[in-house]
Amino acid sequence: MSTVTFDTLKFVKMLEASGIEAKQADAIAEAYRDASNDQELVTKKDLQIELAPIKF
Repeated sequence: MSTVTFDTLKFVKMLEASGIEAKQADAIAEAYRDASNDQELVTKKDLQIELAPIKF
């Protein structure tokens, strides 16, 4: 499986630009990062590799 990179600094800056206080923006970014780390994501390439042997 692939790893998805999450730019927490960019995310925090976007939240702050929309008017969210820095402390809250940091907490939201950390919560999102933690939640997304629990997910196992599949990319298009992963699917192509796994489905290649199957004939439709």
